[in-house]
Amino acid sequence: MNKKEIRCIPMFENNEDILWVSNMLGHTDSTMTLSRYAKYIKRDERKRASFLEKRVALNSTETTPNNEKVG
Repeated sequence: MNKKEIRCIPMFENNEDILWVSNMLGHTDSTMTLSRYAKYIKRDERKRASFLEKRVALNSTETTPNNEKVG
């Protein structure tokens, strides 16, 4: 393990912003950072994009001008 890995792995394990870490490491973009360090990024089990479910539910109750249910 090199010095960069020793410094950045704890950042990823603590959910530090990938763009900030990428910049700090001197990478040209986050793609380079992700290709090298993705295995260290903590993945939690929380639900993502739940706001979309609400939007889909609202859209499924829309009606036409004749008050016919759509969806």
